[in-house]
Amino acid sequence: MPDVFVADGVKEPASGGGEREPIIRHETVLDREKPTVNPLASFVIRPRTMRFETQQQEEHILLLLRQHPIVNVPWMVITILWAGFPTILPLVPGWSFLPPNFQAVGLLVWYLLAFGYVLENFLNWYFNVFIVTDERIIDIDFYSLLYKKLSSAKLVQMEDVTFTQTGILGAILDIGAISIQTAGERREFEIANIPQPRKVVLFLNEMVGQEEEEAIEGRVR
Repeated sequence: MPDVFVADGVKEPASGGGEREPIIRHETVLDREKPTVNPLASFVIRPRTMRFETQQQEEHILLLLRQHPIVNVPWMVITILWAGFPTILPLVPGWSFLPPNFQAVGLLVWYLLAFGYVLENFLNWYFNVFIVTDERIIDIDFYSLLYKKLSSAKLVQMEDVTFTQTGILGAILDIGAISIQTAGERREFEIANIPQPRKVVLFLNEMVGQEEEEAIEGRVR
């Protein structure tokens, strides 16, 4: 399969021994932008080092989305308050009467719980992603290290893509939610609090149009 990001296709041999017309994709709104190199970005264009477990050998990730980093503010504030609580422990009745060893163990347990809280929230944000490849969309819901849910649908199965953007914060930070109706096993995909929702919808519509064109011409892989 020729590189999906290269405009000039290379003819591939057909099953009958002749030559098959190349799969040429038209330029999309994201092709005009450089690949994202920041691994913590929430709007990742054509990542070079990321893969997911059901990715096929000739399948390329075109876009990876996470929730906007602003959603992490609440648990970060809680963590700061949590980490600062031991500074007022000497004011707690009875704390100063505990043996030093008991105080040290209590502080250690407290900070371990704080670390676990941070790790859980970070992993939930980092691994809850929505992926668009050159063939399908994938929604990965990460609940814990032991449980996650992956749903996917072919691009040609997408029937309707809409986005909503509400509130002053959503307008200022360009955050919104996307709803995708499909003809697949999972009928609806909902992705909330993602950056640049208008651009995502435009890109998805462009990809669907190209897949439909390939289907009409008999070039679907």
